[in-house]
Amino acid sequence: MSLNPDALAVGTYQSIAVSSKTASETVRIPVTISVAPHPQRMALPQKGLLFTAVQGGGVTPPQPVAVLNVGQGAFTWRAQVSILSGESGWR
Repeated sequence: MSLNPDALAVGTYQSIAVSSKTASETVRIPVTISVAPHPQRMALPQKGLLFTAVQGGGVTPPQPVAVLNVGQGAFTWRAQVSILSGESGWR
């Protein structure tokens, strides 16, 4: 017999029910199975971005940012702008 934890909801189970296809019989076997959520891990392949611009020189080209899921399952993320101390911000 084997057990696929992906088919179970997160939680703790106290028994396994074994049913016979030929005899109308079910036997419960006491066990303790704990199913934890899939680990989700985010990775950024780069450590930062550097934009160089000249005042009055036009639009600075955009730079792509990759956000990778190196774990299992799906996750959501969002980006947020942080202004460094002493800076005037984005214009």
